[in-house]
Amino acid sequence: MGTTFAIKSIKAHAKREKQHEPEKAMNPTRPVPHTIKASIPDRYPRGWFCVGASHEFTTDKPIKMDYFGQSLVTYRGEAGEMHVLDAYCPHMGANLASGHVNGESIVCPFHAWSWGPDGVCDHIP
Repeated sequence: MGTTFAIKSIKAHAKREKQHEPEKAMNPTRPVPHTIKASIPDRYPRGWFCVGASHEFTTDKPIKMDYFGQSLVTYRGEAGEMHVLDAYCPHMGANLASGHVNGESIVCPFHAWSWGPDGVCDHIP
């Protein structure tokens, strides 16, 4: 009985595989699906990326960087830890690299909204 079940399972699996075989490219009854082509890579490798040496980020001023298809801002907080955020303020779109550092947060140059290292607004004047 166990052998019969195994044989039936193998046959059922083979039948399913045959049903899902790709159609031949020359099949006129089935159109080729449209593929959307992106102008940037559709995937980035996972992991850590080096964007500079620690000694390059010694100033207390924010630094704008362009990586991975977007603008980023990096800065050192009062404790000396590096932080990287989206370069544009979610409030009105100002470039945060033109702002200044206050404690562990970066302050927007337009309306002085302050953004913490986790990207959350921590002060609105």
